[in-house]
Amino acid sequence: ASWPTFDFSAIIIVMDDESIYDMDLTFGTNPNAANGYDIGFDVYAPPAPPPPAFDAALVWGVDRYYTQILNGSNTDLNEHMYDISLAYGSDNLITIGWDNEGYTDAMSSITLQDAFGGAFININMVDGSGTVNGAFASIDVSDPSHPVLSIYNAAVTTLKLMVTPN
Repeated sequence: ASWPTFDFSAIIIVMDDESIYDMDLTFGTNPNAANGYDIGFDVYAPPAPPPPAFDAALVWGVDRYYTQILNGSNTDLNEHMYDISLAYGSDNLITIGWDNEGYTDAMSSITLQDAFGGAFININMVDGSGTVNGAFASIDVSDPSHPVLSIYNAAVTTLKLMVTPN
């Protein structure tokens, strides 16, 4: 897939073993979007359910989103950092998968890491390379175009998604 310059979106699929559905978290840029809520681009996520219920959402500012498209233009090629808020079901396992086709066309870098500066999870989402502390998570890159991160330590409740557009 190739995207027009400054206009792309990608999906991270977040799931647990007990849910009957996956949560699709969509991020990207568009020249007509602002860096807040935009009708037609963004989708708010509801408040997280009480534990032990599985939940995932993108966090931008103080708001929770299933979809958050930011302004994309040749004047804003800086890194954008989303939070991904996670809540575990009773199985204490969350898996995160993505299709990285087209990532290098749209982004000069995209990294997924824990909230501690990548001490436990620090993944280059283009190819699944990086480091994962086995006490917290594992990464499966047997299909290099569809890496899967499994997090099995419920202490990891926030991930940082750092996206730098091309």
